[in-house]
Amino acid sequence: MDVSLYPDIIEKGGLARALADSARAEGIDLGRLMASARSDGYTSVGLESDRGRIVVEIGVNRRMFVVSISNGIIAWAQGSTPNLGEVARVAQSWQAGATLRGLRERCPFMYYSRLAQGYEDGNPIEVQWDVLLTDPDQDLIRPVLAAAQADERLGRLFPIVSHFTSARFLVDHMDRSAGYVSIDLIGDGYQVDSTWVEEPVRVGTLDDAIAAAVTQLP
Repeated sequence: MDVSLYPDIIEKGGLARALADSARAEGIDLGRLMASARSDGYTSVGLESDRGRIVVEIGVNRRMFVVSISNGIIAWAQGSTPNLGEVARVAQSWQAGATLRGLRERCPFMYYSRLAQGYEDGNPIEVQWDVLLTDPDQDLIRPVLAAAQADERLGRLFPIVSHFTSARFLVDHMDRSAGYVSIDLIGDGYQVDSTWVEEPVRVGTLDDAIAAAVTQLP
């Protein structure tokens, strides 16, 4: 931490106190603020809300407060500002139940993804499929995604792509422990695996991979 960038935090004895005082100056009561477990009290602070935790961290090379809002599954919004008063307004708005659009209108430095908007609108699965299928970086795995979406059962699941060659389909997008089935590109074929089988299956065609994936679903 470059102390010359944060004289107000040093003066107040920590980020939590500095943020609380800035909030009060704006007429805002943020409730309890706590330094994170890995923080020394100066570099990170957390606030609770009904829709997840608001975390504020300081920038290293320039004065900046980085704000992120997440419930552990959904990354709602993130942004940065050099002004602690603006940080307080973000926290107040989110704690008061602001929508994502409303949050950005009041705090234009905050951003959110299409998927976050999908969660708020109640159609995250539909949005996630569209995000992945239209992503130019997913050329390798796109045929697998398109075939899976066209299947009656797989198309209802929540898709995730990793390393551009692996597609995983979650049975419950809000509970990652509920299980999944996956299709990986392996050489000139496919490997199908899931929570419910002991050994993955290797097949040579995409049609066979889709059929194997459906067969492995509970």
